[in-house]
Amino acid sequence: MVTKELVLDLGVEGGGASIYRILLVSGGYQYHTEGSSMFLDDNDEEGWRSWTTEPVGNVQAALHSICPDGSWINFCPITVHRDYRSTIWLEVEKNLSARMNAPGRSRQQTIHQWKEACSLEQH
Repeated sequence: MVTKELVLDLGVEGGGASIYRILLVSGGYQYHTEGSSMFLDDNDEEGWRSWTTEPVGNVQAALHSICPDGSWINFCPITVHRDYRSTIWLEVEKNLSARMNAPGRSRQQTIHQWKEACSLEQH
């Protein structure tokens, strides 16, 4: 049985996304993303949709599969695997200036949440 390990867990109102890694027999890892989102049907009834992406070769590609425009930084980071904290933080920094438009959260709040999740800031 293949064991998947959580790399990044993100929450957002009405859904979320998680990146998992799977150890390859040949060495190294492959990554895939799972998530869920709420939607309204034709009768304005709420429904939930789950989704999974195809495996990719690195965390950056997995992040891109969540939101290709980099707006995943507006999601709330819940868990960041210790082996990926610096990699994830570098990706956050790349996307900060272009993608800061989450309603109800200031730029400072977003940066603080990501720094805390990546253990760059003391609690």
